[in-house]
Amino acid sequence: MQEGFEKMNLVQIAYYCGYADLSHFIRDFKRYSGGTPVSLLRTGKLYSDLFTNPI
Repeated sequence: MQEGFEKMNLVQIAYYCGYADLSHFIRDFKRYSGGTPVSLLRTGKLYSDLFTNPI
């Protein structure tokens, strides 16, 4: 989401993550992160790319 959110909408992200519908994606996202995907992008700090792009 951090790197491709501007290019993809939430439905596309949910599908890419293996969800059949957006509501299930948002429900699971809230369960594990405590907020919605959009609220997390607005308020959360961007994570380091160290784990996705190791040195």
